[in-house]
Amino acid sequence: QLQADLAREIRQSGEKIQELEAERVQAVKQGLPTARIESRLEDERSELAAMRKVRIGPAAVTGEIEREGVPGWLRGFVDKTSANPELVFYKVKTNAYKFSWALIPLSVPFVWMLFPFSRRFRMYDHTVFVTYSLCFMMLLLIAGNTLGLVWPSIASLLFFVPPFHMYRQLKGTYQLGRWGALWRTSLLVGFAFAAIGLFTALIVGVGEV
Repeated sequence: QLQADLAREIRQSGEKIQELEAERVQAVKQGLPTARIESRLEDERSELAAMRKVRIGPAAVTGEIEREGVPGWLRGFVDKTSANPELVFYKVKTNAYKFSWALIPLSVPFVWMLFPFSRRFRMYDHTVFVTYSLCFMMLLLIAGNTLGLVWPSIASLLFFVPPFHMYRQLKGTYQLGRWGALWRTSLLVGFAFAAIGLFTALIVGVGEV
């Protein structure tokens, strides 16, 4: 099924490139700017090249990855990633949007650990917090991608926005003092990377089903 999906994606990408090339020829004939078309062509060609590198099945491992200290339940994922990173990237790309909702239940336990003995804030409150936070991060990602088409260097600065937003959201939502919000923000940043790692392992695993 994955092979069939990949073949279809490659075919559709090739057709899109042909359409863009024809559109560029017409724009040149009419004396219209082609910068936008060239940018789309470059993106489409890069994506097509990445898909063509994907090979289904075992691949020769060019180097051994350090597996010391990796939990047993993660070693299968690590081995598959090292054996065929292009395939892993393809699965992440094709499955991420379908299972993006899973980030909420994956993230809520981490936020609960910031307030483990609180009687005031329950799982519902943490779920609302996580949902709003993920919505903001998605909007930030869209803004970054859009801004990156014009000012890539400025768009890269948006990487520093999430920690500040986490601090402000924690401080306001849970009515924390400055110090309480700061140490929880530092933990939450680490938890966010852990949640993303679990999410990536999940959607790669789903691709095996």
